[in-house]
Amino acid sequence: MIVIVLLCYIIFFAVMKWSRTGRKIYAVGSNPEAAAISGINTIKIKLIVYTVMGMLSGLCGALSVAVYSSAQPNMLYGKEMDVIAACVIGGVSMSGGRGTVAGALLGSLILAVIAKALPLVGIDSIVQNTVKGFIILVVIILNVVAQRMMQKKNLKRREM
Repeated sequence: MIVIVLLCYIIFFAVMKWSRTGRKIYAVGSNPEAAAISGINTIKIKLIVYTVMGMLSGLCGALSVAVYSSAQPNMLYGKEMDVIAACVIGGVSMSGGRGTVAGALLGSLILAVIAKALPLVGIDSIVQNTVKGFIILVVIILNVVAQRMMQKKNLKRREM
């Protein structure tokens, strides 16, 4: 399973970093209207992204069945929040158009370490979700503050 996940990260790192389609995905994610005006077929890019995400969701389900040797309809219930948290911790912008595959990998590793460390410290499972939520909230606030500071800095440079 680890080999398949690392292979997916390597493939998507290369696609997003060095391919024309990866650049178009970033453009559509940050500003779809501007991407459409610049000549990018936004409908096609969105279709590609949603198709790939559907395939990755199916792969995730197959890997989960392989790990747990069972398939339940609510087996990974609540894990979508962990995925969003890992991406936000890794620097992916909630408004789109920013972030890297390497950042998402680092965010998922940080979240996995936190999830494994909380029971070792003796924190109850109910409180663990609260701690994860608090960490997500702090990271989102820091992300928004950092983006606003960068925007102000860029505006001051343009005025000079």
